Amino acid sequence: MKNVYSGSAKILIAQIDITERIDRMEINSDDVKELAESIREQGLLQPILLRKQGVRFELIAGHRRLLAVKSLGIVEIEAIVKEMTDEQAVLARAVENLQRVDLTIIEEARVYKAMHVMLNMSFDEIARRLGKGPGIVRRKCSLLELHPALIEAIHQKRVIYSVAEELQKLPSESSILYYLSFCVDHGATMMVVRQWVADELSKERSKALEIAGARGEVLVPKSTPTYVPCDLCQGAMRIGDEVVIRACNACVKRLNQVINED
Repeated sequence: MKNVYSGSAKILIAQIDITERIDRMEINSDDVKELAESIREQGLLQPILLRKQGVRFELIAGHRRLLAVKSLGIVEIEAIVKEMTDEQAVLARAVENLQRVDLTIIEEARVYKAMHVMLNMSFDEIARRLGKGPGIVRRKCSLLELHPALIEAIHQKRVIYSVAEELQKLPSESSILYYLSFCVDHGATMMVVRQWVADELSKERSKALEIAGARGEVLVPKSTPTYVPCDLCQGAMRIGDEVVIRACNACVKRLNQVINED
């Protein structure tokens, strides 16, 4: 076997390594079985993508195809082998993942996070490379900082991510889990969820005032910050932190077009 491959080749599955990745959550076993049956009947229609790593190969794209072929007891698989740098490998995985029809918002966020962590790329750089809006990239990456239960609920498409972002503002883990469960079981509008959060925060402030009063302390209640959606990325923006931009009507119209393209 040659040391450097170019183009398509038959590669032993036993020689292929699957690198641990932070951009994918799981692969549905039913999807793998369905794909395996299709491959059994029609063959592998699209080769997987590998890169040479010493005497072995690293999987870049085609994880489900590899698992499906392996489940059929086949020992070789058609693959395109390329010489790639670490950066090229990460970018290739990102592009492949973002083209998946079953990609969830959380998996999309993990793609951006992988590029940010592994390539030390800023969110602006990631946005330019992938043709995305910087605000969208930042907001979706911020979803990975939510409570794990909220992340899983978004991934499973049990709640929309704007609702999860609102639930994150609840004052305790128990309240987050309680109201998340209610959302999943019965559904809730953003208006209702915001009211839940406001009520819970009000209760917390009242408790703090009662405790302070019992101790003879004077506690000045803090004003609750008010958030509104940013006109550009739709992310939460605290009132008072906004920036005013002077622009003519033509520029505003063009800016709206760019926003809608995202």
